[in-house]
Amino acid sequence: MSPRLLAPCSACFLVLTKTQRYVAQHVPDWEAASRRFVQPARDLGSRAAGWVRYYREAVRERHPSTVVDGLASLVEHEQVHFAKMIASLMPILNMLTAADLGPLLSPDAADTSDRRRLTSMAECIDRAQVVYLGLDALSDAMVGSAIGSILVADLAAVAGDRYNYGVGLSPVNVFIDEAAEVVNDPFIQLLNKGRGAGLRLVVATQTFADFAARTGSEAKARQVLGNINTLIALRLLDAETQQYVTDSLPKVRLRSVTRAQGSSTSATNPLLYSGSVREQLAEEAGELFPPALLGQLPNLHYLARLAGGRVVKGRLPILVSPRTDDDQRHPTAPGAPSPRRSDPPAARGRADPDPHARRRAPPRPPDAVRPRA
Repeated sequence: MSPRLLAPCSACFLVLTKTQRYVAQHVPDWEAASRRFVQPARDLGSRAAGWVRYYREAVRERHPSTVVDGLASLVEHEQVHFAKMIASLMPILNMLTAADLGPLLSPDAADTSDRRRLTSMAECIDRAQVVYLGLDALSDAMVGSAIGSILVADLAAVAGDRYNYGVGLSPVNVFIDEAAEVVNDPFIQLLNKGRGAGLRLVVATQTFADFAARTGSEAKARQVLGNINTLIALRLLDAETQQYVTDSLPKVRLRSVTRAQGSSTSATNPLLYSGSVREQLAEEAGELFPPALLGQLPNLHYLARLAGGRVVKGRLPILVSPRTDDDQRHPTAPGAPSPRRSDPPAARGRADPDPHARRRAPPRPPDAVRPRA
């Protein structure tokens, strides 16, 4: 009994083309052998069903394929149930194939009019190229997140190939800004096992809640952050993120000294006087860096927990271009800092004949008061 395909025509076309291509690669005389299965078919669904039946009866025993089996079992679902399965997937696929995104993400190698070079993550890594991807998630968060997740999954596949078969691998640096937009299971696998494939990831996000909202659970968010060796925190205003950062720091022993003095006299005999002096040393465990101080860090100041347990409080330097002789002659030139009112005259371009004259001048005496006649 031949299988009955109940999926839409697009799925039937995918099964038809994939099965036909796979059979052509493994069966020499496939056209004659498949004629009795495919020739009676009159529509696309019947032809796809004929190819599935031919694969299962004549090809699968010698050349099994999990891809063809998966496609065949997928499209044999009841149509209403199949539509429910892909209801959330179809809008994203339509967005990813609309307008210019279709030929950009799925280019046609046979299209000679498209002069853009086809490439892949593996090829870019092999050639030591720099790839910059702007997802424009601010304009369309759904499409940007979908493309980013696809690229991260592709990078995870490349990392798996390098891990299994790579020899003498050169390091690959991956920088992901707003990482919560693209986090998924392959992303977690990259953080967990990417180092063995020579991948070094630098991820940036705003708060701990970004990962929790994206992954759907706090445990998943902690799994993401738990695979990060080095943590650098700038000013943080979210209390939960502040607590997470400081919880990862070691505790310290805090010592405190309490001093007390007292005196007393007798109510009946004031000459009976007594005094006491007490000093107490206490030690307790405390925070190395209080969480609330993370919200008060100045600009470019950071708290870092480096690999190996080292903790650093530092400040990023502000890089400015060095001043040239022309900038000193023309301080108002574009790019030159404007002189401040508190600068000495020489710094504002005016020469002072004697810069120490004011300092040596005696103070002005107070005005004399004439006596009244």
